[in-house]
Amino acid sequence: TVCQSQHSLAQLQQQQQQQRQQQATTTRTRTRMVSSNTLAPYYMAGASLSLLAAMFVIYSYIKFKELRKHPSSIIFWRAWFDVAFSLQFIIMYLWDGAQDRCDYFSFIFQFAVLGSQSWYFMIAIDLHRALRNPFTDPASNIKWYHAFVWLSSLLTALLLVTTDNTQFRKGMQVCWSKATDDLQDVNVMNWMVFFVPTLIYYVSSLGIMINAGIRLRQGLAETFKIRRQILVNGWRYVGAFSLYWTVAGIVYLNIYMKERNKSNKDLSPDEDIGLYGTFAFLVAIRGLIDVVVWSRNQQVLPVYRRWWAGRPPQDLLFTDINRALRREVLLYSTRGICKAVENANKHGDVQKPTRVHYPYSLDATPENKNVKRISLERDESDDQEGNVPFFDFAPEVFRYLRSKFGISDDEYMRSIRGDTNAMIEKFTEGRSGSFFYFSEDGKYIVKTLTKGESNFLIEILGYYNEYMVNTPNSLLSKFLGFHAIELYSTTLYFVVMQSVFLTKRRIHQRFDLKGSWVDRHASNPHTKGVLKDSDLNRNLSLTSADREQFLEAVSSDSRFLLSMGIMDYSLLLGIHNVRQRVVDDRRLSQQEREMRAKANGSSVSSANSDHHRGERGGQLEDIELQSVPFFQAHQGGVQAKVIVGPGIYFFGIIDILQEYNTQKKAERCLKVYLRCKDPDGISVVPPIPYSHRFIQAMANITAPMEGDDEVDDEKIVVVPAHKTSLYSRISSNQGGRSAAADHGDDIELGAANPGASRATLIHGGDGDDDDDR
Repeated sequence: TVCQSQHSLAQLQQQQQQQRQQQATTTRTRTRMVSSNTLAPYYMAGASLSLLAAMFVIYSYIKFKELRKHPSSIIFWRAWFDVAFSLQFIIMYLWDGAQDRCDYFSFIFQFAVLGSQSWYFMIAIDLHRALRNPFTDPASNIKWYHAFVWLSSLLTALLLVTTDNTQFRKGMQVCWSKATDDLQDVNVMNWMVFFVPTLIYYVSSLGIMINAGIRLRQGLAETFKIRRQILVNGWRYVGAFSLYWTVAGIVYLNIYMKERNKSNKDLSPDEDIGLYGTFAFLVAIRGLIDVVVWSRNQQVLPVYRRWWAGRPPQDLLFTDINRALRREVLLYSTRGICKAVENANKHGDVQKPTRVHYPYSLDATPENKNVKRISLERDESDDQEGNVPFFDFAPEVFRYLRSKFGISDDEYMRSIRGDTNAMIEKFTEGRSGSFFYFSEDGKYIVKTLTKGESNFLIEILGYYNEYMVNTPNSLLSKFLGFHAIELYSTTLYFVVMQSVFLTKRRIHQRFDLKGSWVDRHASNPHTKGVLKDSDLNRNLSLTSADREQFLEAVSSDSRFLLSMGIMDYSLLLGIHNVRQRVVDDRRLSQQEREMRAKANGSSVSSANSDHHRGERGGQLEDIELQSVPFFQAHQGGVQAKVIVGPGIYFFGIIDILQEYNTQKKAERCLKVYLRCKDPDGISVVPPIPYSHRFIQAMANITAPMEGDDEVDDEKIVVVPAHKTSLYSRISSNQGGRSAAADHGDDIELGAANPGASRATLIHGGDGDDDDDR
């Protein structure tokens, strides 16, 4: 009994000692947790403000269309990174076990902080690209910005986590890159994933803005205010970025000097809570910078005041630097084109060009006499001195081509001298990255070329001239002039072409047809944009004569392009729909019946009898109209009121300056071997198979459809004589071509013109009310 009592007492004493040890351990743990969360209020306060600011930017951008003008999209995406950056602080300090998952929070910290930095850098890069090439499309640039920002942020975050370089930094109390054991050593990982990129962004942004300021007065005085405002807005973004990191860098440098003789386990913010607290608040509040600068630049508060008062949105003056710079390029280029035509006319009558009229390169040297340099005088209101260099290539050759195409110099210059604002509104980006804009009357297109395309045009110009002169029915693009302009230390090459759609009629559908079938469908076939091969779900309805001429022209043009080593061209197809009201003969007067029967070469009685016949079981039998229900009165159904369908086709072969070069070969390898695309169905194929496939595709889409030869005997489509005559005159002026209709030959329309052909099955009035008037 005594032994048992002593054993029980010993156990009790041991349990009490264990409890005292557990209490001591709990007390020490709570003490460490309180110490490790000393900076939590600073991080939480800054992150909360940053989160609210970022959400305000995102909400405003989505709600108000007028706030989405470029470069707001860059700030919009930066705000999302600020949201992630703020949330990781809030979650980390609300979750007790966050320090045990420091690798996760380190990944988010690195990804968000560098992504946010990168988006700020993209603002400066966007301004730089716009200055170098005013035809840079902001929408297409955003794709490259996304690729850079997301990849750089993701790769550095993965590098940080996968190399086991994360820890809870006890001094700054944040999960990030691991500190070195000896803080006097260089923290290579810190420099790789943060300091080096930040310094590059910092210095490059300042350099770009200084360069933009120097170029500010290089341009038209009428766009000076716009360019100055854009530059000021850019300076606000870059200035805020630079000021923020200058202040944060100074604070961090003081922390570094304080921590340099200590290891991470010995660090504590309690030694200088003011310094560490300031740094924590500065790091967490970074998203607030966005809303301040963005609200100032985009006039966000006035937008909200108008919305609160119920007033409509205000159409503010555009603030896109690309548009401001394009205005200058368009104005100087139109002046240069007209000046070049005037200079060419001083050489007397138009003569067939010989070998001496062709340039051998793009260089304007004394030996290369067919590259004419023209100095365009600046406006009197321009502040800078000097002229704008303009270059005219092979002026005698293109003058000869214009004469062969039936284009007079006066008409040409009158169209080119249009309203620059109207040209800007018609400005469009091509799929290949080139840009083009229409003249005000829509007759001509000015399209930019790369330097490679420009050299290639010089190389084949003699062959092109000979082919186009000897092939009047060619569908190839008609080049009318080739020029270059030097502005903002950048040389832009461009060619003037005749538009495929030489008509005042509306083009209801546009197709870009290459003959390929892989990825050849529009992203949204219901929009008014250009459709592709897979979107064409019905063959073209041409007469046999028109189809024969069309295929002959396609084959000839394709053989020529093949001989030049050209591929990736396409047929630009425009479709003008027509609308025809349907009138039953029974509703016509006797006089109208006689006139219509006479036009159709039949008697009134036969015309009347045809309309009282139905077809049943392959035999015609009389139908008593009074005894037939209305829903069976017309061949067993109800007569349509209006017939709508393709009425006029417009053709042209475009993009004829693409060689099968190294870039195209690499593109083909990428699609075939990496993306496993059909090698025969992709658009990138060598010139020989491309030519064969293109010709076959054009034959397929114009093949007669089943039932085209079946002519309905019931002649119920009636167009009054005066409207027929009027429509014939209009179509004749627009390149329409007459063809048989599916209800007989009630209408004879148009005049033949290569590149435009009237459909055989549908004819009559237009498909929209404006054109009818």
